[in-house]
Amino acid sequence: MVKTSEQERRLLHMLNSPNNNNKCGECKAVYPTWASWNLGVFLCGRCASAHRTLGDDVSRVKSLSMENWSSYELAAMESMGNKENQRLWNNKKAPFPYDDDDKSQIEMFLRDKYINGKFRTTEIIEEDYNLDDVGGRHGGGSGGLFGRHRSKSRSSASKVAQLVTQVS
Repeated sequence: MVKTSEQERRLLHMLNSPNNNNKCGECKAVYPTWASWNLGVFLCGRCASAHRTLGDDVSRVKSLSMENWSSYELAAMESMGNKENQRLWNNKKAPFPYDDDDKSQIEMFLRDKYINGKFRTTEIIEEDYNLDDVGGRHGGGSGGLFGRHRSKSRSSASKVAQLVTQVS
């Protein structure tokens, strides 16, 4: 697929913004080429691979250069970014496990961060995963992780819907 110049412009602007600093939002490697659009975080190849192990009900990984992006996916990235992702998902500032020899430590860290919520001070709510867009194309719904506990912290899905409306 060929990305439009508007998609490329928006992704490049986001990537280089002060909230992202052209770095992986997990390990801080420079020049990330992937992103988890629903979690709003830019990723290097290693972290993108680890994010894929979390499943589509937690993290939706896309290439910045080889895939087309919907307005909803771009808006989800714009509503979060690396800094906001860390504020929400790791406000306890748990250190990233820099171990090139053992990917299982990285995968466990990401599971603790995005599935178990161990590095948060608020409980995870369904909207934190940004999977319910206006047209319902991306799913998310009531299955998967959401038979669990939930409380109200904020609605990132409503922030995304507002951005989509503004862009459309």
